[in-house]
Amino acid sequence: MDWKSLPSKMPFRMVSAKEVVEFSERMLTRWRQILEKAQHTYYRITIMNNDTFEEIKAYRLSLMNVYVWTSSILVGLTLFVSAMIVLTPLKKYLPGYGGASGRAIYALSDQLDALERKTKAQDTYNRHFKKLLVGDVESLDKVPMDFDKIPDSLMEIDPSETELALRKKVSAGHFFQKDLNDTPKMGALTDISANDKNNLKPIVFNMPVQGTISLLFDIQQKHFGVDIVAPKNTPVQVAADGFVVLSDWTQETGNTICVQHAHNIVTFYKHNARNLKKVGEKVQMGEPIAVIGNTGEQTSGPHLHFELWQNGVPMNPKSYIKF
Repeated sequence: MDWKSLPSKMPFRMVSAKEVVEFSERMLTRWRQILEKAQHTYYRITIMNNDTFEEIKAYRLSLMNVYVWTSSILVGLTLFVSAMIVLTPLKKYLPGYGGASGRAIYALSDQLDALERKTKAQDTYNRHFKKLLVGDVESLDKVPMDFDKIPDSLMEIDPSETELALRKKVSAGHFFQKDLNDTPKMGALTDISANDKNNLKPIVFNMPVQGTISLLFDIQQKHFGVDIVAPKNTPVQVAADGFVVLSDWTQETGNTICVQHAHNIVTFYKHNARNLKKVGEKVQMGEPIAVIGNTGEQTSGPHLHFELWQNGVPMNPKSYIKF
């Protein structure tokens, strides 16, 4: 190819090796001059007294010294900041850092929400249970029982002959006679049968304490149990087999124990001097669970306030226990 035949004006031109070497030598020489000037050009920083112009301190610096010191300070500061981020909790405050810590925070937030829901449910349960303890509940005579307004088509169906015969047996009081005859009698024990108006299951109760009844069961006065006066330090016995579901102190009733029995029956023992059982313990009929006392605000002397409930409805203990 003939280079002479190419146009004279080209966007680039060929550079020879000699020109490249000469350009490199010039640049190297220039950098040597700059470096030599930085090393051998000195500056003097003097600290003088403003009034007497007396020289107090003088520093001799070169461009090379300034560059070295500035670079060293910057490198040291960079290393220090990096170490602080890597080795200390400061990295949690930087965007993009955190990783597992962020996920842990989300997990803790979910656990806190679940705990809050459980706490609200427990507060509701405790509030309702406290109403049960102090007798702030609705009895059967206060609950509206207007069956005429119940939109149930089954109420319009005529009872069958079998159902009529069953109703006749129940009203005559013979349906559970066999269960009553088979129930063992144990002195101060009485059985609860389905012949009663509250339709309780057959069960045997023991008198919780030997004493004199000072106040009877009265729904109208919101006295949902009986008060039994007995000598001081008399043991209080559980009325039937069951499990202790409450053993605590309340301002109104003092030391109180609640026992859960079969057939959704619970008994309360209030104003105790001290409780002998804890929540979750299994108790058997006649076993001492407390000591009679005079604790709480709603009391006027050593006695036991005994209550009998089924399905959230207060029952008259004297109807089922021989005191």
